[in-house]
Amino acid sequence: VDALRHEGSRVGVSYVLPYIADTELGRGTTTVARTFRVLRPEEIADAIVAAVRDGTVDVWLPRHSRLVNRVALLVPRPLREAATRVLKADRVLAAPDAAARRAYEDRVKTASSLARSSQGDEPGASRS
Repeated sequence: VDALRHEGSRVGVSYVLPYIADTELGRGTTTVARTFRVLRPEEIADAIVAAVRDGTVDVWLPRHSRLVNRVALLVPRPLREAATRVLKADRVLAAPDAAARRAYEDRVKTASSLARSSQGDEPGASRS
């Protein structure tokens, strides 16, 4: 980003760092983490539009996650890990609900198989 600005480029870069979104990808993950909630896709879309419109580089969703991250970087690792456990942030991806994720997982497997077979990488496929 800084290199683009330094070179006088008119290309803008933004990155969005959302917590779990209520999308097919996010379904089945736990929402036990204290201080965080699952985001609506519209919230993320609105943040992206605002970032492009306003030239914002980094967008944290929810907003307070930026502060949480910055504070976490200032404390020693053992304290940071303890806070992560207290906030239950370490449990978010630990035990996904397989039934809630099944449709997504099946679609990913199918797409993966199709991609491999179109490239001749299917197990047992001969290569010329």
